[in-house]
Parts: sequence; structure tokens; C-alpha cells
Amino acid sequence: MDVEVAAKLSAIGFGGITAWVTILGLLKARRSQLREDYCFAREFMGDLRTVPSDSEFLKQRGCHALTGNSTLEYRTLKYLWGLENPSQASNDYSLGFK
Repeated sequence: MDVEVAAKLSAIGFGGITAWVTILGLLKARRSQLREDYCFAREFMGDLRTVPSDSEFLKQRGCHALTGNSTLEYRTLKYLWGLENPSQASNDYSLGFK
């Protein structure tokens, strides 16, 4: 009986440690993904100022990369960027298509 209890407790402890390590890994991955998104957004915004206005392809590809949604057009995204909370607005708008 004592061996069963010890085995169950060790399984619970091992499961808890595994869950904790997994959660910490996901949080770190999310943080690094946010940093990567920020760097890309900063580069893309800089490119928008320097790239000629006739390169619609680059604008569309950049918007697609930023939002992960190919249905958003540059004009729409530019409008969403002008709102009070542009990140949330673009997320909400792209979720409306799903």
C-alpha cells in the first residue's frame, strides 16, 4: 500500500514539474515572439516611409506578415492604425473574417 501511494505522489509531482516547465517555456516563447513582431513592425513602418508608393505588392505582403491575414488590405490597416488602440483593432478586424 505504501508503495502505491509513493508511486502516485511521485507521478503527481513529476506531472506538476512537467506542467510548470511547459508553461514557462510557452511564456518565454511568447515574449520572444512579441519582440520579433515589434522588430518587424518597426522595420515595416520604416520601409513604408522610404519605399515608393507604387509598390502595392510590398505593402500587401508586409500587412499580411504583420497580421497573419491575407484579407486585410493596406488601406484598411492604415485606417485601423489611426484608431485609439491599433493593435487590438487590427486583431479584432482580422478575427471577424474567421
